[in-house]
Amino acid sequence: STTTVIIGLTIANVKGASVTADAQIVTASSSGENADDVYVVKDIPLPAGSSVEIMGGNKIILETGDIVKVKGSTTDAVDAILSIMEIT
Repeated sequence: STTTVIIGLTIANVKGASVTADAQIVTASSSGENADDVYVVKDIPLPAGSSVEIMGGNKIILETGDIVKVKGSTTDAVDAILSIMEIT
């Protein structure tokens, strides 16, 4: 089995106006009202041309099948870089 550890997440605003962004972990075991989905950050403000490092030295362990979703308040407004370490 493989363990995946998130060691970094940077979100950048690539538009010419301020936007907000969300980063969420959608767990493989999520279903209905018992969903275990969690936001790492929600509605974080990103001024034009800025970026933010979300993890700040913290680590998150992902289970097999978990998904990391990053979404901007405007279509195509944000880019994200996810740094992971896989332990096999």
